[in-house]
Amino acid sequence: REQGSRLERLQSKRATNSAGIRMAFVGSFRACYRPFVPAQVSEVSDVAALNVLKRTRRVHVQVPGNGGDPAVGISYAEFGQTHSGAPTIVLIHGFDSSLVEYRRLAPLLDDFRVLLIDLHGWGFTEKPRGIDYGPESKRLYAISTIQKLLGEGKKVYIGGASLGGGAALDLAHARPDLFKGIILIDAQAYLEGSPGSTLIWPLDVLGIQILKAKFLRRFANVQSYYDSEKFATEDAMLVGRLPCHTDGWFEANLDFLKSDGYRNKSKVKEISQKAIIIWGRQDKILSVDSVELFKEDLGERLLSYHILEECGHMPHLEKPDETADLIRKFVMTIEGNEQPSSAVDEYVSQLDA
Repeated sequence: REQGSRLERLQSKRATNSAGIRMAFVGSFRACYRPFVPAQVSEVSDVAALNVLKRTRRVHVQVPGNGGDPAVGISYAEFGQTHSGAPTIVLIHGFDSSLVEYRRLAPLLDDFRVLLIDLHGWGFTEKPRGIDYGPESKRLYAISTIQKLLGEGKKVYIGGASLGGGAALDLAHARPDLFKGIILIDAQAYLEGSPGSTLIWPLDVLGIQILKAKFLRRFANVQSYYDSEKFATEDAMLVGRLPCHTDGWFEANLDFLKSDGYRNKSKVKEISQKAIIIWGRQDKILSVDSVELFKEDLGERLLSYHILEECGHMPHLEKPDETADLIRKFVMTIEGNEQPSSAVDEYVSQLDA
């Protein structure tokens, strides 16, 4: 009996120590991230994604003249020349995504100041209930965020991928005084509206619930890449799904789903800025044929367009080095100071090592 009692005490002590070690590890791990980053980040192993999340902060902004909506915490991360006079590039993520989408591209653009922001209601932003999350509200909060972080009167380059490209077009059209060049990566402009604007209860609610489902996220990942075996991993799915665990995610997405969505078709012809288009040849989500529509509507404002071979809907994730080099040349051409950079080669060497 005495031996049994001693063994039980020893096992209990070991279990307590083990639990303490686990709690200390989790606590130390969580300390690397701001409290608004969901605890499920512990399931992610993608080093580039974790690097962005460690840099992610929030700034509280309020839309000028709109006293009805509160100050909202908008998440952002910065890379590159954050304290210099280098040209600034602001990058916008796609539908129900987050700034982590640019985890492979942003470190390559270290010639510039790179600002990644989450759109109002998406990513790791604060999502109060009962306020508007439609396109106009997203635009107003994005402009307020950019101006608060970069200062009034600073002209920057705006870029986006997929629906983020549509958001970038919307921003550039609304504020030509703020944005001096547009970077469009497999950008959505010619599909207008929101597919859920006509849905009635409970179909709208069901649509949002399905949006969170792992099986749908896996399918979307496979559709997004040319080399899905390499890039459409379980880890990539977990990264993309992280915002689903944020408070208010369901209500914010439902509000956008019920909105009229982005309508940019006519705006493409009206924007005044120079633009670059980057597209994956094997895009299964937005056909490469869209490039011809952009060429026709942009005319001489289209400084260059580039179709990447063996690449799907996500050039910034599947071909980040080529994408970075094209963006660099575009910006430096407008700045009147085109010159080669070693940033891509250095970053690729680090990955290979």
